[in-house]
Amino acid sequence: MITDGKPTCLKEGIKYYKNSYGLDRKIINKTLNQAAICRRLKIPITTFMIARDPYLQQFVRTLQKLIMVVHITAP
Repeated sequence: MITDGKPTCLKEGIKYYKNSYGLDRKIINKTLNQAAICRRLKIPITTFMIARDPYLQQFVRTLQKLIMVVHITAP
């Protein structure tokens, strides 16, 4: 999967919960939970980020702690 890196949507049953404004705590928590599951299942996740948004950088740092691999580069 390739993504812009900003979690903005999650699936709840047959519906989608979307919020593209800021970082939604509900979406962030679900994303981090799924990353932790991937780690336990030994599914690799590699993150490469080019951004200056401090909130998004904090999210990636938190994700890094869960998956142990990240590369952050300033544009």
